[in-house]
Amino acid sequence: VPLREFTVRELKGYDGVNKELIYVAVNGKVFDVTSAWNYFGPAGPDCLLAGKDASRALVTFSVDNFYQTEQRDSMDDLNDLNPLQRDCLFEYETQYMERYPCVGRLVEKKQP
Repeated sequence: VPLREFTVRELKGYDGVNKELIYVAVNGKVFDVTSAWNYFGPAGPDCLLAGKDASRALVTFSVDNFYQTEQRDSMDDLNDLNPLQRDCLFEYETQYMERYPCVGRLVEKKQP
């Protein structure tokens, strides 16, 4: 079964408020984190990640990056991450892959 493609705009709908499902993208992969509702749900400590590409925010540990990500409608290419941040991103991706089902991938535009 091929993975579904999500644009940044589509992903925003999976925040636990607009839909009952909660998805989070990490390093281009979209994960269903609904099973961790207590963390990612509207009142959870990681609610800012719900329905977003969390990659930059996770590796920079910056609240500012949560809000920048929220305003973004295009993909973050992450080209400016330093080697340590890239390693950290890979570790987060690995952790998410171990804990949550991957339901798709983040794309700039959907293929016709």
